[in-house]
Amino acid sequence: MEAESIYITEDIVSSTVGNLHDEISDIIADGVEKIVLNMEAVDIIDSTGIGFIIKIQNSLKKNGGSLTLENVNSDIVRMFKVMRLDKHIRIV
Repeated sequence: MEAESIYITEDIVSSTVGNLHDEISDIIADGVEKIVLNMEAVDIIDSTGIGFIIKIQNSLKKNGGSLTLENVNSDIVRMFKVMRLDKHIRIV
């Protein structure tokens, strides 16, 4: 199955996670197993956003799928590496 690519247009913070959650939950419910999040426009991700990313990864992995983050800015990549999330979530 092809990956569903989603362009994130805003920071992934507590005030924006609700809308993203609804959109991505619908995609997963439709049977999509691979999701690519294009994070080119994302400058900030807070703890709620990190929890959201982990939740997506876990939902997809449970069904044999995967999550990939692309075009992630260097500060966010560094944070993911410090938290060792880069070992669980593919970042390209």
